[in-house]
This record gives sequence, C-alpha cells and structure tokens, in this order.
Amino acid sequence: MILRLALLLCPPEFRREYADQVAADAAESGSVWPTAFDVARAGLGMRFETLVREFSRAAKSLARAPLFSSIVILTLALAISVNAAVFGI
Repeated sequence: MILRLALLLCPPEFRREYADQVAADAAESGSVWPTAFDVARAGLGMRFETLVREFSRAAKSLARAPLFSSIVILTLALAISVNAAVFGI
C-alpha cells in the first residue's frame, strides 16, 4: 500500500516501466519503507524537473510575443482585482 502511494508521485511512464522492479526490490530488502521513501523522493524530483521545464518553455513562449503577453497579464490583473473588489464589498 505504501509503495503504491509512493509510486503515485512518479510520472506514469516510470510507473509502467519500473513498478514491478520497485516491488521486487522492496521484497528483497525486507522493508518497504526505505524503498518507498526513495521512490517518493525520486518521483517528486522528476515532477519538479518537469515543472521547471514547463515554466521555462512558457517563459520562452511569452517572451516571443511581448504584446500578447502584456495584454494577457493586464487582463488577468484587472479580472482578479475586480473580483477581489466585488467580493470585498
């Protein structure tokens, strides 16, 4: 159970490819907890790397179209401030 929860932190491709091997390693070591912690830490690391890569790609995309980016940012800022003002009253 704990190992399956730790594997949920990993990307789906990793789960499909290495789930059986991780379970075998946990059974071989005799304790699930160290393996679960290692898998969870690796999974969070992979997710963080993906997040950084996506933010980098988004920043590059926004830098290519500065006028569109500024219009979108100003629209979002206006919408958020109007929403806060309406619900603040």
